[in-house]
Amino acid sequence: MTRGLLQTAEQLLRSPDIVEASMEAKVLLSKWKEIKIPFKLADKELSERFRMVCDKIFELSYLARVISRKYPAFEMKSQEEQLRTKYRELEWLAKREKSDLEFAIIEFDRTATGDPEIDKQAMGRINIQKRKVSMKERILSEFERKLKSITG
Repeated sequence: MTRGLLQTAEQLLRSPDIVEASMEAKVLLSKWKEIKIPFKLADKELSERFRMVCDKIFELSYLARVISRKYPAFEMKSQEEQLRTKYRELEWLAKREKSDLEFAIIEFDRTATGDPEIDKQAMGRINIQKRKVSMKERILSEFERKLKSITG
């Protein structure tokens, strides 16, 4: 079951309409969470891969929405210019997210309660932000490689 969800997520990642794919990925994520596998039996690598594919879909979808809002004539640009635009926008988003993450960490250090439940929730949010930053940086690297292959 989990392998099937991973394969479906990987297909969604290749979808031409990444915004629509993100809606379907949310459904997959919720199905994934419904599967109750004992922790010791869970395939950690498979779980991480699934999470990473979903994160990538969500980040690309967000980027696509930002670009469609800011650049109405985006589709008329050359492939290289589209890639450069995506790179610039994602770079800005990553910087903002990093700054938010740094602030969240400082805030956590300042306000940690010592209550394991409350602190665990705060650390969970910080870990989600770390994953988002990491995925944005990964996508930026992919964009860089594609740009180099286009421009030679």
